[in-house]
Amino acid sequence: MKISTVALAVSLIANAALVAVLAMSPAGPASLFGSWGPAASATPGGSIASAGNKSPPGAAADERKTWDRLRTDDLAALVTRLRAAGFPPGVVRNIIGTLVRERFDARRFEIQKANLEAPFWTSTTNPSNDPKIGPELRNLQREQTELLKQLLGGSLSDLFAGTDEDRAMLRYQIGNIPPDKLEQLYNTAMDYGEKMTAAYAATVTGGDRRVLLDSDREKIGALDQAYRADLAKFLTPDEVTDFMLHNGQAASQLRSALGPFKPTEDEFRAIYPLYQSFVDQNPTVNPTNPGPDATPAARAAVDQLFSQLTAALGPARAADLQQVANPAYNQIDRLVTRLDLPLSAAADVVAVQQDVQQRATALRSDDTLTGDARRTQLTALAQEATTKVSAALGGQRGLDAYKEYGGQWLTNIAPRPRPAAPPAKD
Repeated sequence: MKISTVALAVSLIANAALVAVLAMSPAGPASLFGSWGPAASATPGGSIASAGNKSPPGAAADERKTWDRLRTDDLAALVTRLRAAGFPPGVVRNIIGTLVRERFDARRFEIQKANLEAPFWTSTTNPSNDPKIGPELRNLQREQTELLKQLLGGSLSDLFAGTDEDRAMLRYQIGNIPPDKLEQLYNTAMDYGEKMTAAYAATVTGGDRRVLLDSDREKIGALDQAYRADLAKFLTPDEVTDFMLHNGQAASQLRSALGPFKPTEDEFRAIYPLYQSFVDQNPTVNPTNPGPDATPAARAAVDQLFSQLTAALGPARAADLQQVANPAYNQIDRLVTRLDLPLSAAADVVAVQQDVQQRATALRSDDTLTGDARRTQLTALAQEATTKVSAALGGQRGLDAYKEYGGQWLTNIAPRPRPAAPPAKD
C-alpha cells in the first residue's frame, strides 16, 4: 500500500473537486447532437429516426429551417422556444448546455492562455492545481453552473442526472447520494477543492512536482477530516462512507495501491475504514515502510493495522495484502498480474530467488571447490532456478518477461564463460 508523493498529490486534488464529476460536463454526457444530429435525428415531437433510415426528400432542409426559426442569442428565450416546439427535456438540456459552455470557453482560454502558450519543453502546473488559475477556473465553473440552473430551472440533479446513463455515471462517481443533497455536496466539494489547492501551493517544486513535508501531510490530513465533518452535517453516516468510498482520497489511494491484490467489494469495504482510521491518526507514517527513524508508537500503529486487516480478511488474504504492501514485491506483483497469475506465483518466485542466491553465495565461498567444480555447480544451480521460475510463471512466456522485469539475477548466478584466447602467433 505504498503511496508515492506524486500519486498522493494528484489523488487529493482530483478527488477533492467534484468538478470532474459534475461540472466538466454541464449538460450531461450526451453531445449536442446525441439525439438528433448526423447519427440520429429527432422530430420536434421527440420521435427519433435512425441515420440508416431513408429520410424524406427535403428533410435536412426542413431541419435547418426549424433551427433557423428557433435559434436566438437570448438563451432564456431559446429554452422557451425549444420546449414549445416539443423537444424532449434531455435534448433541450444538451443544446443549452453546449451553447452556455461555448460562451464560457473563451473566458476559460484567457485564464489558461499563459499555460497553453508556454514552451512545450518546460514543465507547467496543471491549471486546476495552480494556486492562481485553479480558483479562477472553479469560480468560472460555478458561474456557468448557476447560469444553467437559471436557464433550465430545477436542481443540480436535473442538470447532471436527467437520464439513466447520467444517473449511473453519477452513482459510479459519488455513490448513492440522494438527489436533494447533490447541491450541498457540490458546494462543499468545491470549497474543499479551494482549500486543498491552497494547501498544495506551498509544496510545488516545479510543474506538478511536489515535495510534501510532515507538516504538509498533517495539514492535508486535517483538511480531509474537516471535509468529512462538513459532509456529515447534511449526509447520514452511511452516505458519508459511501461517498468517500467512491470519491475520497484514502479510497483513491487504496484503489491505486491494491491493484495486484484485486479485492472484492466486501474486502475493499473491510480494508477502507481501517486504512482511513490509520491515516487519520498517523498522517506522517507510511504503513508499508515506516522508515528507520520511525518511533515505537508509529511501528506499533503499523503492526496494529495489519493485525486488524488479518482479522478482517483472514490469514491467507492478509498475507497477500502484506505482499502487495511490500516494496520488494512491487515489480514481480505487477508482472504476475499482467500474466493473469495468482499472487502466490510472485511469492514462489521470490522464494526461489532467496534460496538460490543463498546457495550460490555458499558455493562461491567454498574454498574446497576447484574453479571448474564451482562453475559446474553454479551452472547447474542457474538451470535449476530457471526451471523453477519458469514453472511458477506459467512457462517460457512468463520466464522471458521476468528476465526483462526483475529477473536479471538468473543470468548472474553462473560465471560467464571466459573469452577464448587469441591464437598464438608463429
